[in-house]
Amino acid sequence: MQSPDQAQGPIVLRLQRMKSSPQALLVDKDLDVHGFDAIGNWIAAGVDVAVIDSDTGDDITRILFARWQDGRVVDPIGERR
Repeated sequence: MQSPDQAQGPIVLRLQRMKSSPQALLVDKDLDVHGFDAIGNWIAAGVDVAVIDSDTGDDITRILFARWQDGRVVDPIGERR
């Protein structure tokens, strides 16, 4: 995969849900897995990222990163990790 600073257009990731457990993976077109923190850092650096739900085809970028504030994940009760 291209590094974020070399990419042309948005980096498109797919949210792949696991059938055997309540987990999901964020994968790119090359099937490389990317962590939430790394993707959040790309967004903070101004890289255009789109996350697509593999099951529905919906763009869920805003939903997925609604909890990302000031470079950290904020849990539902507002405590920072």
